[in-house]
Amino acid sequence: MTTPGAGPGSNPLCCYGPLQHQFWRYWLQPPPVAQPSSPDPIEAQYWRNKLACERLAQARKRRAHRAEQQLQDQIQQAFEARFSQQLQQHLFDLKRLVRFSPILPVHLDLLSLVLQPQCSRERLWTLVQQQSWLCDGLVRQVNREQTRRGGVSMHSAKLAFHSLGLERLQQLIPWLTFRYWCQSQPDRRNRRLWALISEQIRRVIAQAPELGLSAPRMAVLAALHGTEWLLLLTVAQGLFEQQQQQWLSEARLSKTKAVHESLRGLLLPPAPLLQALNHSGGWSGSLLQAIGGAGLPLTDLRCRALAQLSPEGRLLAQVHLQTLHDQLLERQWASEGQLLSWYQQSPLAQTPERV
Repeated sequence: MTTPGAGPGSNPLCCYGPLQHQFWRYWLQPPPVAQPSSPDPIEAQYWRNKLACERLAQARKRRAHRAEQQLQDQIQQAFEARFSQQLQQHLFDLKRLVRFSPILPVHLDLLSLVLQPQCSRERLWTLVQQQSWLCDGLVRQVNREQTRRGGVSMHSAKLAFHSLGLERLQQLIPWLTFRYWCQSQPDRRNRRLWALISEQIRRVIAQAPELGLSAPRMAVLAALHGTEWLLLLTVAQGLFEQQQQQWLSEARLSKTKAVHESLRGLLLPPAPLLQALNHSGGWSGSLLQAIGGAGLPLTDLRCRALAQLSPEGRLLAQVHLQTLHDQLLERQWASEGQLLSWYQQSPLAQTPERV
C-alpha cells in the first residue's frame, strides 16, 4: 500500500529504487572478496598431463557439483519464498509487532510534545525525568559539548536539561530516542543503522531552516523513518532464524543432506525486506496507533509529510538518498559511476556534493 497521492516510483521513502536495493543488499550480505577469474596455469597444465580416464572422472565430478549447486539454489529459493510470505503476515500481526517493538507510549508522547510549536518546557522535563536513558543521554551530550568548549562537566540531568535551549532539546530528543530504540535490539547491524539514521537526522536539522521548515519536526520524521527499518530488521531476523532452525531440524530428522547444506550458512535475504518496506505505510502506521499514547497524531504527521511529497517529505527523501549514496561510497561497496547511475534514477535526486 503506497502513500495516497504518491505515484509509483515517485517517493523514495515508500517506493524503493536501485540505490536502496543496493544498500540493503550490501548491508545484509556484504559482497565477497573478488576471486581471480583467469584459470590457474599450473592447474591447467596438471590436468593436461592426466590420463583421459582421469579427466573424464573429473568432468563427472564437476557435473555432479553443478547439479548439486542447482538443487541448493532451488531449496534456497523455496526457503526465501516461504520466508517472504511469513514476513508479510508477521508485519501485519499487530500483537506480534508491539511485542517486538522497543517503542513505548511515553516515547510517542515525548515526540509529540517536541513537535508542538509552543512546547511546554515544564511538561517536557516531567516526561524526560521519567526516562533514565534520556537523562543519561542529555548529560553525556552536554558534557561532550562542554569538553569541546573547555567547560566543566555536569552530573545532574536537571541541570543538563535546563542548560540547553528549548529548540536544541527539541532536536536532541528524537535523536536520543532513536538511539535508545536501536540499543534495545541486540543486533550488530543496528550500529550501522544508528550511524545512518543519525546522519540523516543531523542533515535534515541542518537543512530545515534554509527551506523554512521546522528542525524539530524534521528530526521526528527522520527518527520515525528509521524506526521502520529497525522494526523490520528485528522482526525479519527473528523470523529468519526461527524458520532456518525449523528447516534444519526437519532435514536432520529426514537425513536430507541437500537442505542442510543449502541453509547452513544462509544469510538474511534483502529482497523480502525491501518488498515489506514498499508496504511500510500500512504496518508501521498501524503499529504507532496500536502502541497508544501519541501514536495517532504521529501517524498523521508522517502521512501528511509523505502524501504527494510535502516540503518536509521531499527534504527527508532527498537527504535519505544522499546519505545512502555517501554511505555506499564510503564503504566502497560500489564504484562512484555505479552509485551516480543508481542515484540519478530517483526523480528527487540532487547532486550529492550539495550536502
